[in-house]
Amino acid sequence: MNKIEDDSDSEFWEEIYTPIDERISISKKEIGDTKVEYWLSASDEAIDSLIEEMTTSPEMANITSSEKCLAQYDTQKRSLEIFPTATWLGYEHTFPNKYEKIESILFEDIEYRYISSTATLEGMLKKTPKCFIREPFKGLGFRKEHRYIVENIEKLTNCLKIVVTYRKNKRSDDEFIINPNTLDNLTKEIDNINSRANAARNEVKDTTSYNAIANLIGIKPRDIRFGRHPIRKLVTLAALDDYNLDEHSQQELLQAVETNARSLVQKSPEKVEKLKGDLELATLDDLISKFEAKLKQNISEPDWQKFLKSNPIILSVASSYPLIFVEDEASIGGRRINGKGEKVTDYVYKNQVTDNALIVEIKRPSEGLISKEYRGGVYSVRSEISGAINQIRDQKHKLIKSLSELKQNAIENDETLNLETFSVDCLLVVGMTPEETSKRRSWELFRGGLADVGVITFDELLTKLKNIRAVF
Repeated sequence: MNKIEDDSDSEFWEEIYTPIDERISISKKEIGDTKVEYWLSASDEAIDSLIEEMTTSPEMANITSSEKCLAQYDTQKRSLEIFPTATWLGYEHTFPNKYEKIESILFEDIEYRYISSTATLEGMLKKTPKCFIREPFKGLGFRKEHRYIVENIEKLTNCLKIVVTYRKNKRSDDEFIINPNTLDNLTKEIDNINSRANAARNEVKDTTSYNAIANLIGIKPRDIRFGRHPIRKLVTLAALDDYNLDEHSQQELLQAVETNARSLVQKSPEKVEKLKGDLELATLDDLISKFEAKLKQNISEPDWQKFLKSNPIILSVASSYPLIFVEDEASIGGRRINGKGEKVTDYVYKNQVTDNALIVEIKRPSEGLISKEYRGGVYSVRSEISGAINQIRDQKHKLIKSLSELKQNAIENDETLNLETFSVDCLLVVGMTPEETSKRRSWELFRGGLADVGVITFDELLTKLKNIRAVF
């Protein structure tokens, strides 16, 4: 069957889908003891509308309402197979295949606990990678922004089925085997490209509009901000029909700026300030890229501690006040806060204004947050998380108890320890936000009840950095 043509690059997708109860209905059918199917069919309202059209347009008489299996779940194998279907307006009676070659997508060993009375297709779809549509009335398959994956599978193979699985069997002539982790990494890359491209397009459109209005009212125009990432630069330059400097020209430019820095500040302070801002944004872009790369690499806990220490802005965004780094692997029981003795924490920071202490503990992003289900969608927190929280509480207690001694020891060694424990704050950086709604709810309920320890995940830190970058 030929692929249904659609204007994939336009913004009409949301408009062509109407509520499921108006045009399309989905029914559940249990097949034997091990399989359950979900079928698409035109709703009663759609059938009534078709009958009315047939009375006025005879050419509509050959169109009949049809059903199609949209998904099948095997309770024994825990596999979900979907059949991507065109469901937008005009196709709710025929339900043709969405793709030219690929007829189905099979997800093997999905982590879904099937209970006949409560099982839903939406619940099963939540277990699939993020590049897939999870709304049944949209016909399933790949999301619009990730359609390039299936298009290139069809372009490079003759496969009829995509199998998302951790098994390492070689694909057959009819099946394209792909690992879920590979899909997730590819999805993130595409999302990052889209984000950078959108930022570049928006910058060009905004600056072009600004300069057009500025010209009409006699205000000085502003320059395009290219950003640091090559993809953003490429899209920006393409939108401007311009070209970037080669590496040699870049080096010459940097040397010229360095040589004439003092003169530039005196003669063109506003341009130097803008250049400074652009460089700071470029540094932030680079930091975000490095953060994302380290999340993919799954580096060790000491490596994360080193990275966060080298980039204090990351932990600063997690606090509500300006921070200054005091010491890493800070100790008590020794003669100095950085001497030998009992370890307090990974980091000690302080409020830049009040000198009030902040204790920070760093765990790995891969550290799991949620344990087994306790009862009815309520999950407990892993003992490692509870242990880390009690550990940081104990460190807070010891720091408060020993601060006066630490200050005295500093004086005896001709040093100054400007640190206070008026109301010591505690911060634990650990794990990644759970994907499932029920687990997220349990996680938020748990940490929301912690009055004395703040807990933030690595993906939340990264999002905070991106939100700061998006403002500029």
